[in-house]
Amino acid sequence: MSYTVRAFSGPSLERVEAQARAELGEDVRIVDRRVRLEGGIGGFFQRQVAEILAVAGLEEAVERPAPPPRRVAAAAVSAYGSAGAAAAPDLIGDLAPARARVAARAREAAPGEPAHARGDEFDFERALTDLVPEPEAPVAPEDTGLATLERRGGRAAVRLLSDELRRRGAAADLALELLQAGVGADLAADLLEEVERHGHVFGSAGESRELVRAALARRVRTAPLGRLLGRGALVVAGPPGSGKSALAAKLVRAYAAAGHRVAAIAVGPQGEAGVESLRETARSCGAGFERIGRLGRPLSESVRDGDPFVVADAPALDPAGESTLAGLNALKAALGGARTLVALAGDAETSSSLAEARAWRRLADALAVTRLDLAAGAGVLANLGVSQAKPLAFASGCGDIPPAGLVALDPQTLARLVLP
Repeated sequence: MSYTVRAFSGPSLERVEAQARAELGEDVRIVDRRVRLEGGIGGFFQRQVAEILAVAGLEEAVERPAPPPRRVAAAAVSAYGSAGAAAAPDLIGDLAPARARVAARAREAAPGEPAHARGDEFDFERALTDLVPEPEAPVAPEDTGLATLERRGGRAAVRLLSDELRRRGAAADLALELLQAGVGADLAADLLEEVERHGHVFGSAGESRELVRAALARRVRTAPLGRLLGRGALVVAGPPGSGKSALAAKLVRAYAAAGHRVAAIAVGPQGEAGVESLRETARSCGAGFERIGRLGRPLSESVRDGDPFVVADAPALDPAGESTLAGLNALKAALGGARTLVALAGDAETSSSLAEARAWRRLADALAVTRLDLAAGAGVLANLGVSQAKPLAFASGCGDIPPAGLVALDPQTLARLVLP
């Protein structure tokens, strides 16, 4: 199979698609489209950039539309009961049993129903046509490679894969696997090129995989559990829907299970779901618990001085607000200099996660990726770990059972999640 992959960019999708067709031919397939904003000052004067990934000469099988259902021809129905019926056995088969069942049901109908419902003037042509089973839609063979990326709508590409990576062999297989895991295209290209620069020729899939994993591990920044909690307190913050409260509860359970004395603090009104969930978690694992109504309220002496590890669940905040910064700083000061762990939802698009990380950068000491499919979407970890100034500390899945639970990240663990 031989095909060409090209990336095009310009001010609009219409112009770049026209350019792709002009250079690669009318049969070109567009497997990824995205529009982003770049440049500007303080969020103003940004310009729109449209990007596409185009493939020419692709010979993979594609799904064909199912043929329309076959209906019984009127001539075949009218031939029922006559010599002409034998001419259409493959279309209508033996309809006598079906006709008998329809007539029997019609005779059993209530006397008050219309004549056509009682079978007095039953429309057998319509009834028999509706009784003929319609053929099932054909099942297309499972597609692979670029067709898979096309079906996913380019979810795996932050930017676009360069031509030189789309070649056959172990390099192409690894590139595709990285993209399907959610790794950005530029990062995937850099990883494979780094391995090649050190003289490796892609051949053995196992050896190549280990080298790419090692290249990824060298690039990411992580903050392991012990180092992050050097000062003994952690404030978990994040935007609404980030899963920060569930993350705080998992951290409390993890510290308690490791034998640490731990206290939990919930910031919010009595009865709020996140507050009550953290209270129940603390009770079930023997941890201390305190609720404060809002940021800036004083803490009890027992929480300030009595426990070596404190996990505080801050309310959903706007990272751009000055009151957010003041409130978080007050809470951290009351805890004796806590670190801030910002939770980012991993089930969002990669571009959204990166934007959230940039917005929270000034408040975060480390990042945690929550609501993540650890088996299939770990590439967002790589994108954040390489592109952000803040280190990654945890990955948290959508549940409590491993591998959907809490994972403390180090570079090797992260690389193995991305490329098993």
